[in-house]
Amino acid sequence: MDTDDEEFLKTCPEDVCAKDFEKMVEQMEKESENRVISLLDAKQLFRDVDHNTLTQIYDYWLNKRLTLKIPLLPEIKTGSKDLLPTDPYSALIPLLPYSAVDTT
Repeated sequence: MDTDDEEFLKTCPEDVCAKDFEKMVEQMEKESENRVISLLDAKQLFRDVDHNTLTQIYDYWLNKRLTLKIPLLPEIKTGSKDLLPTDPYSALIPLLPYSAVDTT
């Protein structure tokens, strides 16, 4: 949570604590992995949250995400799955020097 989030929380109803806000933002981010969720999707995720409060938090989250142009949660990037061998025994095959490979 950054200072913008803290300032925003001051405008939210008192029943929304920082911990709840962070959980909501985290859940919306996770659900937006492939595409940004809609307000309707958020309403389905947070059925117990007041409509006006949810709309306010959703709008804040969406505007911040669109302004920054990146997801708000850090991601750990791993190597491309395309580079991994598909044959589990490929590690057992010794590498041949380039000159030993027949290119004809």
